[in-house]
Amino acid sequence: MPYLNLKTELKKTNITNEEVAHVLRLRTEDVLDKLEGSGSFTIGEAMLLKKRYFPRMPLEYLFVHTASKP
Repeated sequence: MPYLNLKTELKKTNITNEEVAHVLRLRTEDVLDKLEGSGSFTIGEAMLLKKRYFPRMPLEYLFVHTASKP
């Protein structure tokens, strides 16, 4: 299940997957996997992204899993 809200907010603010990878000290491919739902963000990663990019948005909104369309 992808993180559609997080993906949308990243896109709206022109934050690239490469930038997210750099901040989280991950490979870009790992960030893409997590955003698509193949993996999960750790609580530490989620908190870091929220604090860095979206301090006014609820964590629950950003990191809610949304069901994939068939």
